[in-house]
Amino acid sequence: MLFKHTVIYLFGRLLTAAASLAVLLVLVRSMSKEQYGYYALLMSSGGMVTAVMFQWLSISMARFIANKDVDRERLLATVFGAFLLMLAVTLPFAMILAQVFRHDFPSHLLWFALGVSWALALFDLSQRLVNANLAPMRYVVMGTVKSTLALLLSLLVLQWSSNTEGVILALVVSLLVSSLFAGVFWSGMRLSNFDKTLLIRLFQYGAPLTITYVLIMVIDASDRYFLAAFRGAAAVGEYAPVYDFSQQSLGMLMGVIYLASNPLVLRALQVDGEEAARFRVIDTGKLLIAIALPVTVGFVIESHNISRLLLGSGVTSESAKVLAIVATAVFVGGIRAYYFDFSFQLKAKLSGQVWVFAWAALVNTLFNFLLIPHYGLVGAAISTLFAFTVSLLLSWYFGRQLFRLPLWNADLSKIVLATMVMAGYLCWFGGGEGFVLLVVNALIAIALYGLSLYALDVCGARQQCARLYNRILN
Repeated sequence: MLFKHTVIYLFGRLLTAAASLAVLLVLVRSMSKEQYGYYALLMSSGGMVTAVMFQWLSISMARFIANKDVDRERLLATVFGAFLLMLAVTLPFAMILAQVFRHDFPSHLLWFALGVSWALALFDLSQRLVNANLAPMRYVVMGTVKSTLALLLSLLVLQWSSNTEGVILALVVSLLVSSLFAGVFWSGMRLSNFDKTLLIRLFQYGAPLTITYVLIMVIDASDRYFLAAFRGAAAVGEYAPVYDFSQQSLGMLMGVIYLASNPLVLRALQVDGEEAARFRVIDTGKLLIAIALPVTVGFVIESHNISRLLLGSGVTSESAKVLAIVATAVFVGGIRAYYFDFSFQLKAKLSGQVWVFAWAALVNTLFNFLLIPHYGLVGAAISTLFAFTVSLLLSWYFGRQLFRLPLWNADLSKIVLATMVMAGYLCWFGGGEGFVLLVVNALIAIALYGLSLYALDVCGARQQCARLYNRILN
């Protein structure tokens, strides 16, 4: 079932990622570096509000919806009621901030950031509900509609003007429209079933997430604010596309595996106990490494060509270095988030993650402050890599005391060997320029990697291929 769900989520995420990358390319090529820098800062600000006020709610819902002791109708009513309450809380805060900082920047930008946060929160809540109900096809439709609509509306807006506000509005509309596809799972929900006692349970489970997600946003977005302060918005406009590309491609692939495995791991824990859940998590870890490691290595080797295709004439000598470092950081962060963090989630001890991210945020902030003034974009990328590495090591150290997960096994050694075969080809024959050459090298590298996995029989690859072959024949 994990493989089946992964394939469905992967197909949908590939469609979503293709549209998202198209949006990224359109914006990068249509807006100046300074304009894109302001766009990235607005998106980061909206994401910060979402992380602080709303993420705890969607995570708690996903955790409790698999609990047989919780009535579904009461849960949904409580979750949606809490969502409306958070909307009401953020509005007066935005009004106060707009008044306080009215002389520092245009107040309408604050309202755009708030609109982004509300739309992101609703979309995230809706997608998590769909995912928790094991409806991967509907999840795929939601993501595809969101990205495709954002692309079309952005193209429409850019026909008249390249202003940041129009692009932000296009994204908000796409998020709201795509959220409607989760309506079937909200049907029958009545706010009269709102349960204060259940809300307290949700808050107790998710409250640490408020601090945790703030710290995550510090790690993910503080480099942009430091770059804006020390180097200006144009530096953000060069750094952010490379970072976003890594997240929307490599980060997307790793997220797909987690989305497919998370409901299965939680159900295994509820039905069959800890050992069954542990085996599910270990399988998830193997699949994460098998997919993400070769992609990361490919990004590092082909960083110059990829950055040139992404940024066009705006590429600089720093761009390729930033891509290689950030891709490595995203890989490290994904292993932590989608493998080692299961130890905290399955034991419902999310408060332990606060210390993990607190130290990582401290490292990130310190290195941003020290490195960005001297090394610019590369300094920001190094700071991110250091922070993600610290978070992985701390997550492993504290998590093993709750729910022990293995660091290594024989299949991982085989995956590394297969990746080395692929890397050898790219080092010898890669490194050229142009989209066609990049695609050809990528296809050959994928074929070599796949053959190596089959030859080494990684995770029973030969048996899986034999089953697939028999299904096709029959």
